[in-house]
Amino acid sequence: MIGIIWNGKLNEIPVHKGLLSNDIVKEASKISGIPLERVRLTYNANGKEISLQLQVNMEEIPVKTFYVFDSGFQIDRRVDLLLEYVTPIPIWFLMLKIINHSESFTLKVATIMWVAHYTKRSIESVFVHTFSNKYISLPEVAKNCSYYWIFSLLISFFIIKSASAPKNRLYQLIGVIMQITGELLNGYSHLKLRSFRKPGSKDHVYPTGFLFDHIVCPHYTFEILSWIGFALFTQHFIALLFPVCGGGQMFIWADDRRRRYALTNPSAMNRGRLLPHRYL
Repeated sequence: MIGIIWNGKLNEIPVHKGLLSNDIVKEASKISGIPLERVRLTYNANGKEISLQLQVNMEEIPVKTFYVFDSGFQIDRRVDLLLEYVTPIPIWFLMLKIINHSESFTLKVATIMWVAHYTKRSIESVFVHTFSNKYISLPEVAKNCSYYWIFSLLISFFIIKSASAPKNRLYQLIGVIMQITGELLNGYSHLKLRSFRKPGSKDHVYPTGFLFDHIVCPHYTFEILSWIGFALFTQHFIALLFPVCGGGQMFIWADDRRRRYALTNPSAMNRGRLLPHRYL
């Protein structure tokens, strides 16, 4: 039996072969009266609260008790990603209009790097990313967008104002190489992740090959590398603060993902989160 706890009451559901988490979510919706797209189930594993993902075979999850929550108003994840990734481009050009600046090599290349990154991320959001859960709650959208929009305003303001200051050309060259390398390998990692799922499938898969054998989320690793490259090129602390804050959040996400993988593949705990070492 699987237990679903709603308002402190335990409701039991019989288990059968081939039972998917989607079926449990539907039952939880009936029990709680919460609309299906807003139902969120969590369970405790190794003292940590984990969200139950869709399209998971319940036989693969050793935990049999789940708690029901209302996620509130939901929007499509692609809309959320586009709000995050498209908006920084007009923010940059708005700052170019507002701030009194002189044209410089640093500003021209920084503009290209900025636009290229967010254009790539926007294209991936539409054509590459697949989601086991199509929706995301409004508070999460607000948090994600606030992070990108606030940093976009700060980074564009300070980078544009300081672009005419002398820069170390060697660091700039290294920065451009790092960003290009990071963007290419990040894009390749996303394509690999997409290839693990069959067309139209929302099933969770255990990624292997490339750096996935050693790192849980190499796409996060290369995202951080790209932004460190941008920081080296622009040589302003605000550009480095962005990947430091983002890297901390990515480490937490990668840790959660590793824990989920380990439920059915214990060897996942030998993989690093962001670097090829189990503690990193």
